[in-house]
Amino acid sequence: MNRIYEYKCRECGEIFDALMDEEYRTMGRQHSCGGWGDYIISRPYFKESIDSDAWKKKRESHMKMEKKNQKEHGDYGCMRHV
Repeated sequence: MNRIYEYKCRECGEIFDALMDEEYRTMGRQHSCGGWGDYIISRPYFKESIDSDAWKKKRESHMKMEKKNQKEHGDYGCMRHV
């Protein structure tokens, strides 16, 4: 199955992507500058920055709900140390 993978060129250091079959992804890929690119693991993509106001509001709302649930139902013993 073909997927898009990221590679870093040994010559110029540029990170580029290529459509490759999964079984060949670690074999590398030639870059447009003529250098050879090594397969790298991509950084995760997050839709929202954790510094955004929307993320902070969602987090605050989630924490309020968690506190309410804990108050009503307890912690189920999962955080207790023996």
